Amino acid sequence: MRFKRLFLIPLIVVIQSLILHAQDEPVLHMSISTFSWSDPMTDLYWMSEGQALELKALPLVRSGPFRYVGSKDLLIYRGKPQLSEDGVAPKPVGRVELPSQGGRALLILMSPEGPGGRIIGHIVPEQEGDFPAGSCRFINLTQSAVNIAAALDDELFILTPGQTNTVMEFANEDSGGFKLRFAYQKAGGEWDKFYTGRWTQNPNLRTLFIITENPLGHFILRRISDRPRNL
Repeated sequence: MRFKRLFLIPLIVVIQSLILHAQDEPVLHMSISTFSWSDPMTDLYWMSEGQALELKALPLVRSGPFRYVGSKDLLIYRGKPQLSEDGVAPKPVGRVELPSQGGRALLILMSPEGPGGRIIGHIVPEQEGDFPAGSCRFINLTQSAVNIAAALDDELFILTPGQTNTVMEFANEDSGGFKLRFAYQKAGGEWDKFYTGRWTQNPNLRTLFIITENPLGHFILRRISDRPRNL
């Protein structure tokens, strides 16, 4: 009997610790907009407040915002929103770690295996007023440094892998617009240009530049503009 008591005491302590840890896990309240890197994704859903809710992501435009209430570990499922009889969702096709503070964010979704494959998500927190109309935001989702030069005044800045930079000054462009040059840093340290383009920034819109690399090693730039709104 004494041996059983000695065995049960640490087991009870472990169970209590797991219960307390689950109770301490914060519930996040988030407003999430989405963007698909390639094909439209309209067959996805997630769990929010115990309910299976539809989720979609479209290319070249923000979708949503979608309300999410749940754990920091966001799971994405494919197919018709459903739960099993015991309230458990099927196996997820994507997993994204959300910021601990909750709030607002842009969720960039990619499907490297093509339609029907697994989903990779990249979350970009967005706070009130940090990405206003007239500004431009650059996100580097590659494994290399990216050099961005504004031909208007030769201002140069470099984005490290995973870094985001928002430029407010682009709100005051001249009638000729802007010309930007993008280059990535190769293994030897030299820079190789991969995109040069000109555009005119509407002061009532904001523009998001997303930089990524495909499986062939080619750098790709996506640009979307939208009007800021309350998410």
